[in-house]
Amino acid sequence: MKRVDQIAILLSVTLLLTIKLRAQDTTRVNPAITVQVNPQTEQYLLDSLNKSPFYYALKKRYYKDEADTSHKDKIGFAIRPSLNIGVGYRVRRYKNKEPFAYEQSLIAYYGINRNSFAIEYQGLWNQVIGKWNIALTGRLDIPNSVYFFGVGNETQKRDDVRNKYYRLYSTEFYSAVGINRLFNHKHFIEFSPFYQNVKIHPDENQYIHDYMDNLSPKDLEIKHFMGGTVTYAYAKMDNAISPSRGFVFNAAASYVKNVKSTDVNDDGRDFTRYTSSAAVYLPLSRVITLALRAGGATIQGDPEFYQLNRLGGNENLRGFRRQRFYGTHTVYNNNELRFLWPTQNRVFDGKVGFLAFVDDGRVWQPGEKSNTWHAGYGGGPVIQFFNSLLVNGTIGFSKEDLVFHVRMGFLF
Repeated sequence: MKRVDQIAILLSVTLLLTIKLRAQDTTRVNPAITVQVNPQTEQYLLDSLNKSPFYYALKKRYYKDEADTSHKDKIGFAIRPSLNIGVGYRVRRYKNKEPFAYEQSLIAYYGINRNSFAIEYQGLWNQVIGKWNIALTGRLDIPNSVYFFGVGNETQKRDDVRNKYYRLYSTEFYSAVGINRLFNHKHFIEFSPFYQNVKIHPDENQYIHDYMDNLSPKDLEIKHFMGGTVTYAYAKMDNAISPSRGFVFNAAASYVKNVKSTDVNDDGRDFTRYTSSAAVYLPLSRVITLALRAGGATIQGDPEFYQLNRLGGNENLRGFRRQRFYGTHTVYNNNELRFLWPTQNRVFDGKVGFLAFVDDGRVWQPGEKSNTWHAGYGGGPVIQFFNSLLVNGTIGFSKEDLVFHVRMGFLF
């Protein structure tokens, strides 16, 4: 059957709510609800299941280098409440190729409460050089927003300030071109050079102003970086959306060099980042799956403070805020028990259930002595609609926080 080229106008409205609770003993707890999209749930993944359930799940690898600090697959507008509006354009052409010849998208985001703007371009051309694909990306954030609580494994989070005190704002531009290929529907490899510039915006009402004693004013000026990344991934799963049996492995090496700075002493600063993770899915019964993941990262060289490896609630350490810990070396472990029951009636066809998790991890920073491992635990409901869209909401507890996440797709 001949397939029709697709042109789509994309419009999204995301409302993020942050809830504040106060315990009776006057200890301040600041829960937050965030929304994330797992690339496995995107429609083009479903279109390609007959080719490989993992191929398009790796799209985040196309467009998010491990050395990049912008976290392009997540725009954080966690205000009370916060409204994030996105409008974009996507075109897909087939030209008798499977799953398509190329796809391009251009999306603009605006955070109303924070007055933030971002624009992102993504393009993927299938089998351009033999069986090798070409991926292009570009993104501008004005400003980009992450959390910064300081550097090290023992950084403290104050109870007498709001979470926005730890916000770090920057203007960032990132662009990359990659060549990648899938081998035998299981092995993926990519080579991707990139360019990035970053300008930090200090605010006297936020933590970065207090942290200035550890920095030079030159550390906050615009920096230009160039580098490249080599990525390898392996995946074999029985289902891309909710796997009950399988194994996934990821590894990447990135080289980053400061090519131009207002401080001549910065020119030539460089570092190499190595990252790796592995996940295994084990069926304990027809409805129960044990999902385990372990990973880590290390840096050799001289990065900027905002380029250090990170642990946080939205990526690898639930129960804590995003980007909670910064360090040269990181290790984390995620453990989940997933209970999913097939459910079918006149109005619903899919699976319902819940998950329980325990996460732990830590960072290492030269000069710091610490034996602390940070742990979070919790759980929440899971709903899978048909065999395509999976949504789960979790509440994560830790010694310092209580955090809610609403997520499309599992964490891993």
